[in-house]
This record gives sequence, C-alpha cells and structure tokens, in this order.
Amino acid sequence: MGQIGCRVLGVVGEHEIAASRSFDPGQEVGGAGDGCAPSHQHAVHVEEEVFTGHRCNATARQPCARRGRLARTTFASSMTFTLAAMSSRRERLRASTIEEIRSAALRRIAEHGATALSIRGVARDIGMSPAGLYRYYDGLDALLTDLITDAYTDLAVAVEDAVSIDGPADERFVAGAMAYRRWALLYPNRFLLIFGTPIPGYVAPEGGPTVAANRRMGEAFFEVAAEGWRRGEMSAPALRRDVAPGERALADEIGQLAPGFPAHLVPTLIGAWAHFHGLVTLEILNQLHWMYPHPEAFYRGEVERMVAGLTV
Repeated sequence: MGQIGCRVLGVVGEHEIAASRSFDPGQEVGGAGDGCAPSHQHAVHVEEEVFTGHRCNATARQPCARRGRLARTTFASSMTFTLAAMSSRRERLRASTIEEIRSAALRRIAEHGATALSIRGVARDIGMSPAGLYRYYDGLDALLTDLITDAYTDLAVAVEDAVSIDGPADERFVAGAMAYRRWALLYPNRFLLIFGTPIPGYVAPEGGPTVAANRRMGEAFFEVAAEGWRRGEMSAPALRRDVAPGERALADEIGQLAPGFPAHLVPTLIGAWAHFHGLVTLEILNQLHWMYPHPEAFYRGEVERMVAGLTV
C-alpha cells in the first residue's frame, strides 16, 4: 500500500513549527521521535484530512486534542496570508490591465476621434480578444463612462489643489482658472472627450459617476465663492431678469456653506466659467494662435478681468 502524508502544525516553546512526514496506512504515529507528535508537552497538533483526505490514527490525535485549536489557527492564519497575497496580486494585475485599456482607448480617440472608438479596436491594440476585454468592461458605454468619469475627476483634483491656497477669493479664482487651462493643455484629448462633440449613441448614466465627477469640478469653484461671500469679498451685481429655477436651486445649495448667498450671483459665476472655458477650448483647437501664438498672458488677463467683476 502507498504512504499517506501527515502534516504537523503547532508551537514548540515560542516558535511555530510546520513539519511533515509520511507513514504507512495502519502505522501508529504520535510516539516519541516519530516526527509527527513529539513526546514533549509543548503544543503540537496533527492536522487531519486537510492535506491528504485521510485521518491520522487515534494514537496521533490523542496527544494533540487539547491543543488542536491553536494549531488549526496557525494553519488558518497561514492560509489567510497566502490568499490575501494572491488577491492583492490579482488586484494589481487587474488595475494594470484596466489602465492599459484606458490608454489604448484614449490613443484611438486622439487618432480617430471618439466616434471611432470600439471594443474590438481597443482589444486588438493591446493584444486581447474582445471577449477578454468584456471581463473588464460590460461594453463600449461602460468604457466611455469610465474614461469620462476619470477625466472629470482628474480635472476636479487639479482645480481643488489650485484653489486650496490661503488667500482672498480673487486670487483663488484665478489660481483655479489657470489650473483648468494647464490640465486641458496637458490632456487635450481627455478635455475634448468630456466637453467636445457628443458621442453618437452614448448617454451618461442618470445620476451616475460622470454626473458626480462633473459636479465635483464645479463645486471647487462654488466653495471659493461661498467662502468669499462669508468674508465679504464677493460682489452681487443686479440681474436684469428673473432668476431661473436652476439658479435659485444652486444658490440654495451654496447657501448651505454661506447663508444668504444671493441667487442673482449664480449666473455671474456660470458666465465667468463659460468665458474661460471657451478660451481654453479655442486654444486647444488652435483658434487663437493667429492672434496669440502664446495665449497664456491673454488668458490670464481675461480671467483677472472676469474675477474683478465678481469680487470687491
């Protein structure tokens, strides 16, 4: 008959041990010096069935019965560590593959436009089958949603970092608008993906991640306005029309940070964003270079002029 493996797990003194040996079926194990259950009184346990599917005999089990829980805990801890390491490695590989997919998709958008983006084309670019790519994205809409959300989030972080300076509202507004332009020039294809021509057939999930990421970018500027209002740094020019419902709703939202924030200041804020956003878009599309080969000074001047109309 063949031999059966018997795994020994336990503690000798203050040291963990994990030894193994083989024995013939029916052979008694557990005696002194047999390597499976030493005769000393330290905690040692013969693990059963986990490794071999067979039980060590009663002679082996008996000395360990009182301390089996400790040995099993040692084994469980080892297995937990191993599984955690494997899971961590899988997560790193998955994150790396997702980043590779995103990069390939953005290259295709840069070369052929967003309307030419396809799951099959991206999969071919990274040497993966289309079926394999579906393990990471449910379809083209899911990939686009991820790309758009990621772009909005990166832009929001750039603006948030810029406006976090300690200073009056006008300086913080200018810093945020300059960061907006820098990000757009660094990532023109991502900027046009989120603000350019709509992609036929794509509809962002209602209340989904793209909406939340877009709001985050706007909130960075609105928080500056709220703090500026609390400090008395914001002006409130008169509005020559009725306040729109959306403007009042946004004013109420900003008012949670700055009580009394006037609704007629909201269109001034939105208009300022539309102004510098339009300038950035024109620059990316090379529509300013005929007049301003290096548009930064022109852009900054326009931003400072707009901010002067918002602050006191």
